[in-house]
Order: sequence, then structure tokens, then C-alpha cells
Amino acid sequence: MKNLKIRKELVKLAMINTFILAGLSNERVYANDNEIIDITEFDSIKDIVIAKENEVAIMSSPSTSSNLVGVLKPNDYLKLVADAENYYEVLYRGNLAYVKCNNVEVSTIDDLNEMNRSLYNTVVAKTYSDLKKQPSEESETVGFLREKESLIVLGKKDGYYEVKYKNDIAYVLDSAVEYKEAFLKSGYIKEDTSIYDSIELNNKVSEIPKQEFVRIYNEEDNCYYIDNGDTTGYINKDDVELLTEMYIITDISDQITELYCNNELLLSSAVVTGEPPKNSTPTGVYYIGDKKGEITDHRYLVGPGYQSYVDYMMKFTGNIGFHDSERGIDDRGKSHGWRDYSEYGGDTYLTDGSHGCVNMPNTAAETMYNIVYPYVVEKGNLVKVLVKE
Repeated sequence: MKNLKIRKELVKLAMINTFILAGLSNERVYANDNEIIDITEFDSIKDIVIAKENEVAIMSSPSTSSNLVGVLKPNDYLKLVADAENYYEVLYRGNLAYVKCNNVEVSTIDDLNEMNRSLYNTVVAKTYSDLKKQPSEESETVGFLREKESLIVLGKKDGYYEVKYKNDIAYVLDSAVEYKEAFLKSGYIKEDTSIYDSIELNNKVSEIPKQEFVRIYNEEDNCYYIDNGDTTGYINKDDVELLTEMYIITDISDQITELYCNNELLLSSAVVTGEPPKNSTPTGVYYIGDKKGEITDHRYLVGPGYQSYVDYMMKFTGNIGFHDSERGIDDRGKSHGWRDYSEYGGDTYLTDGSHGCVNMPNTAAETMYNIVYPYVVEKGNLVKVLVKE
């Protein structure tokens, strides 16, 4: 159960919610009837069946001689409607269908969401990318992804990733995004250390510097199997400081900021950090929420020779923090910002960087504020911030 790719409330119906529900009857219709039932009848069902290690045939009736209507892939699941002899009756693509009992295991959505709440695969846009209503270039465009923005992956079809977008489903071309597999844990390196090719930690294959962010995909008694974006391998557990709860990673070299909660990627955005060498954004480990007044909104940032109005400011050390900087009009009708969206990411920071803060596009800063503010102010928790070269 440890490696199940379970997705939140929207994804409970990911295999069936592409159908329009309005106006459908409450009549129970089976897969071989070639109709769609009103699936809202089954909203309260919590039990699910999960495919084990192999693909499972989805049949139109509880018989091996019935029609094959689909395939349940390993670790994917369907809602369990009822038991039948040697079969489970399940909800599949708006129909009732059947899977063999011995090919699946039964659990509940609530249990699996709790056990696997951090295991979400994501895609991150390589460049500006259209989001389509269907997996086709000719399909209607329903939104877009800016460079380095991310979305949760629900599946893949016809060269497109199926993604969660504004509580609905959309599709993005696979070549336009980078796929990031869910990881078990994450952390950062305490001191410069080594990566090895096996759990024995004998043969060193690479080195990894202090404060490097690492994704942990497997855990052994003495070590973690990690990926830092450049190298994969095994590392001594004692060399890693685990990251838990809510944390933010800012990578100066890649000019990207990511916000995680329980290792689920909630936000990814291109940024502009401080202009080196005088105004470089300080690297290290910091916190948002350990001092009063660190999270503010609709205010002026004042410094030597400048006064800039921003909607959101989230400080993590001194007067340095995350804030919006994109030109626009805020919710009070006030003009603000000084950057075009094209300036975020890349090498902008080298010649036109900030005074040390992490400049963000307006929508990204708003998203971060709406996540971090209640976490810090209402819950009283701290948000760890790791800034790395």
C-alpha cells in the first residue's frame, strides 16, 4: 500500500467524472447497456477496490464470458458498489461493471488518502503551455500553464497528461512539461557528503553539497535512495535533515520557488532573486512565522532609493521575503508592480535582480499568501524556507 498513487477528493471520480451529470436518470445501467448512470447516486460510497500488481480486467457482467470494457492498472482504484459471487461490482466510466475479487484488494478512500496524502505526481511546464479540454490540439483551450508552474497529474492519454485544473480536468501536451514522480520524503543535506551506488554505501558515485534539497524515493535501515535533480543514489540517513509539514524551496541557480505541504507540491513558480553580488538573496534555512508582522498585505516596500507597492509580503529573514512584483492592478484598483511576466526565471536576476527579496508573479504570490497565511496565523505553525544556490 506504501506506493499507491492516491489523489484527493477530485480524483475519487477521475475515471468517471468526464461525463456530464446533469439530466441523467437514476436508473442503474450496466456497462454493456452502453448508457451512463447518474453517478451522484454513489457519492457517499467510501469503499474502493485497488488493483494489485497486475492489470485487472473490467467486465460488463460477473462472468468470464462477458465483454471486456476496460482495464484497471496496478495501484489504480474504482468505487466498490456491491459484492457478487467471485466478483466486485464497481463504478467505471459512469457505468456499473465487475472485477474479479482475487485480483484486487478492498480499502476506503479516507484511509488511503490519509496513508498516501503526499504521493502525488506532478508536471511542471517547460514553457508557456495551453491546457486543452480534451487530449487534442484541435480541442478547446481552457487555460494555460506558465513556465515552471505545476499541476497534479491524473493520468496520460494520446500524448497528453491529464491534470487537475481549477477543480476540473484538463490536458497538457507531454512534450511541453516535465514529469515529476511523487516521492516518499524530502530533506536537505546537513554538510557536504557523498552519494553511493548501493545500500552498502561503499562505492561513491558523486558528491552533494550542504543544504542541497533532495527527494527521497525509498528508505532502507541505514540510508535513503535520493534524487537531487542531477544525481540519484544512496546516502546515509544521518546526513539528511528531513523536511515535514509545510516548506518552501527557492533555487537561485534555477530561479524557481516551490511550496510543499507534506511533500505534496502545491505551488511552483519562476522567480527573480537578488542581484549578485551586493544584493544576493541569502542562502540557508529560515522560517516564516517565528516573528510578528512577517506576513503582510497591501503595503509599501521602502528602501534606499525605492518605494514599491505590493499586494503580499512574506518575510523569512530580516526584511527579505517573498512578494509580488508583476505589473498589474490589484483587488483595490491600485496599480502596482514593475516586471513583465517574461522577466521571471532565466538570468534576469544577474543584471536586474531584486534587493534581496524573491520576486514572484502576482498569481503565484497570491496563491502562496493564501496557503501560508492561514497556516501561520490561524494554526500557529512555522513554514521552513530553504534557499539554495
